[in-house]
Amino acid sequence: MVRVLITGVTSFPGRAVAQRFADVEVEVHAIIRPTSDLSRLDSLSAKPRLHIHDGTAEHMDHIVGDVKPDVIVHLAGRYVAEPTPDDIQGMTDDNVTFGAMVVDAAVKAGVTGMVTAGSYVQYAKGGGPDASPAPLNTYAETKEAFQSILDQARIDHGLSTCSLILYDTYGPGDWRPRLMAALTRAATIGSTMPTPVNDVALQMVHIDDVAKAFATAARLLVMNPGQIDGRRFAVRSDQPQTIADIAKVFEAESGKPMTLNIGGYQTTAPVVEDLWMGDLLSGWTAKVSLAVGVRQLLGEQEAES
Repeated sequence: MVRVLITGVTSFPGRAVAQRFADVEVEVHAIIRPTSDLSRLDSLSAKPRLHIHDGTAEHMDHIVGDVKPDVIVHLAGRYVAEPTPDDIQGMTDDNVTFGAMVVDAAVKAGVTGMVTAGSYVQYAKGGGPDASPAPLNTYAETKEAFQSILDQARIDHGLSTCSLILYDTYGPGDWRPRLMAALTRAATIGSTMPTPVNDVALQMVHIDDVAKAFATAARLLVMNPGQIDGRRFAVRSDQPQTIADIAKVFEAESGKPMTLNIGGYQTTAPVVEDLWMGDLLSGWTAKVSLAVGVRQLLGEQEAES
């Protein structure tokens, strides 16, 4: 049986990835913090084997060496849209230092493959598959810093790597206060939805499709690493949407009109004006349509009301 070790398993994507691996009968292990909210794993049909990390490099070496995974899926990280100096330290610790510990432990343990999660904000200028990274903000800078560490481990130690670039993820059971949650509430109660002045393009990707992308990448790194080694792939749909586009889908699925208060949402955080259209992972495409995903969200909201 293939054995996978996941970081960030209590995140929204991490939980879905763990479930996907369990569905295809992969042995799932997970590194967690002493403070991790394990209630987020209650809905999983099969619980991963948990390893509590004490924060030290030595203990990371012990965990990875003891598990001896076939592949590591690194999802752990921290995002703050408008960070304070304290937030910057936290993002550096979580997005760079912790990831570097995982990479170093993987090399020492002889792990041959590692799949990591990147973000489209690492490509603020957009472009095609050959576009160079252009980090949008401090978070994106820390993600690129970790990517450099990962790339060097590949060159120096032969670690096979693959980075999946994520956009806006959504789906049932999402506890994060993000756009789709706000749209769902507005559509359900008929309230006005405040939006930014500039209705920029988005990529809304259902969590089931995200989980399948990571499972596909992990399988390829185990079975045919040369096909994806050292590359970055976009976990995206074919067609970007604006908030206005998404609101129309909510209107169609709920049967209720939606009113947008354009300019009612104020933020000083920079936004990506042009989405990166990177290559898709071989054997993977986004399957869940926005209409189906919105229908799920509205059904979940109705059941909770």
